[in-house]
Amino acid sequence: MSYRPVIRREPGSTEEVLTRAYKAAGGPKSVEFLLKRGKTQIHNYTNPNPETTPISLDDARGLATLSPDAGAVFAEDFAASAGGYFVPGASEGGKLGDCFAIEAVAHGKMLAAVLKDIDLDARGELTVKQQRQLRLDILDVIRPLAAALPLLPGSAP
Repeated sequence: MSYRPVIRREPGSTEEVLTRAYKAAGGPKSVEFLLKRGKTQIHNYTNPNPETTPISLDDARGLATLSPDAGAVFAEDFAASAGGYFVPGASEGGKLGDCFAIEAVAHGKMLAAVLKDIDLDARGELTVKQQRQLRLDILDVIRPLAAALPLLPGSAP
């Protein structure tokens, strides 16, 4: 289900993060059900009006627990706020290396998709803007993997 609120949310604001979490959880009706809150309260949480009551950490944690996709949205936001990166990992158990291998394959596929979608100019070259965006896209893929390196067995502290 798509959730497209009418009021503009400032990118990176609490309300915008909640809007993304709602989408990840299946929309506001799913969030109403998961949190056992009314429609007005759920919509007020994403309202940038300063007179509305913000979502509590307990409710955000509850939504993350009941909807792992919404939890990933919160984890990415908290990690970015702390100057880090969220690396989603497989929770099936097993070896740490297996978990990282699964994520590395997923990130590699994402990088391949980014590279595939590049449009070259008439000379067969990237524009300056495309070069800049490509660097950012590649860094978005590489940073979480690099952040995980110290967790691998045998890594120096």
